[in-house]
Amino acid sequence: MDEALRPLGLSVSQYAVMADIERTLGLTNADLARRAFITPQSMQGILSNLEKSGLILRGSDVNHGRRQPSELTAKGRVMLRNAETVAHKME
Repeated sequence: MDEALRPLGLSVSQYAVMADIERTLGLTNADLARRAFITPQSMQGILSNLEKSGLILRGSDVNHGRRQPSELTAKGRVMLRNAETVAHKME
């Protein structure tokens, strides 16, 4: 799967995180890390790379100053559709 997603510039982890963000709005770094069974520090790296690529946005939560819920950008939604096509072919 990593090899199949590589031409899109995505890793399997990035693809999985993007799919999770789309399925459940408002997930934070900590939420995503728990779901992926990795540390918040590792998830921070994944999210940071997705954000730098323009695939996600991280906002702020008015009720919790440190929470940064993530959402896909329009570019991220297109990329996710492309990655899903690749993943379905692999399956």
